[in-house]
Order: sequence, then C-alpha cells, then structure tokens
Amino acid sequence: MAGAGNQKMAVKNKNGVLKMTLAGLAALALALLAAWFLTARGKQKHETAQVPGVSDSPLYEAKDRPATLFLRGLDETTGRLVNFPWVIRLSQNRLNQLKQLILTYFKGSASGKTRTPMLAGLELNEIYWTPDNLVVVDVSTVRLKTEKTGYWEEMLFVRGLIETVARNFYEVRQVKILVDGREGSTLAGHYALGYSESAVSGK
Repeated sequence: MAGAGNQKMAVKNKNGVLKMTLAGLAALALALLAAWFLTARGKQKHETAQVPGVSDSPLYEAKDRPATLFLRGLDETTGRLVNFPWVIRLSQNRLNQLKQLILTYFKGSASGKTRTPMLAGLELNEIYWTPDNLVVVDVSTVRLKTEKTGYWEEMLFVRGLIETVARNFYEVRQVKILVDGREGSTLAGHYALGYSESAVSGK
C-alpha cells in the first residue's frame, strides 16, 4: 500500500513539474513574440522615415520638438523681401528639416500681409543636399503661368528661396535650381538662373 501511495505521489510530482515547464515555455514564447513584434515595428518606422521623396515620405515624427525658423516673404505694403517666422519640427535628419521649410515656401505660405513669393503653377520635383553642402532644388515649369510671371516675380522667387535656405541652414554653401533635372537659363524667360542662383548663399 505504501509503495502504491509513493508511486501516485511521484506521478503527481511529475505532472506538476510538466505543467510548470509547459507554462514557463509558453511565457517564454510570448515574451519572444512580443520582443520580435516591437523590434519589427521599430525597424519599419525607421525604414519609412528614410524613404526618398518630398511629399510621400514623413519628414518628422510626433515626438520631434518644434523650432521657429524664418521664411523670406514679400511684404505687400512695401514690396520688399522680409523675414517672417515659421515653425517646423526638428527631425533627426537635417535634410528633412530643409524639406519642411522649402515645402512651406513653395506653398505660398503667408503671415499677415507677408507671403512667400511663389510663382503660380511652378511645381517642386525634389530637393537634394550634396556631401559638399550644395542644395539642389529641382522644379517643373510645365504648369507655370508664364503670362503672370515677369522679371520681378522671378527675381523675388529665386532670391527669396536662396535667402530662406541660407539664413536657416548655416552649413549650406550654395543653392542651385534645376528645371526638370537639367540646368535652365530661366524659369519663365526673364531672370537668368545661370547668374542668380549660383551665387554663394550667405558666405
């Protein structure tokens, strides 16, 4: 009788150990699965932030703190280019900060009677920042309304863009404008790009 009791007790102990082992393995599997999910999610977020393009990629994250930079805009009262403040997000990627500001410039953003001197119909293709600190802004003039664009309008747009970049990004040595990926003489037949936009910005 004692032997039978001991045998039952041993079986119970084995069952208890087995249950504890299975529970431990299940908990370990859940922990590994959770760790894999969080890691994969983090990698996906990082990779998304690196996707090239101006409008398709996220240029900042919600956690990025705001910073006030300055746009060059046309004062409608005086007809002169002046600075006016604009808030962007300080994304870790410096190029993305630049893209935020230039996109804002191209949207014809305004503050009171001051607005960026955007040309009607001009479109932004892409923005590049080379290792030697040359900023290249590639634009499309396909939809540019040339009948509304003269020398004055072209000059204000080009100078305002260069000064906006130069005043906020100290490391940029030069700003260059391309038309559909190529060097163009003008945007609408008036203000010579070969001279104006090749000037060293702020140096």
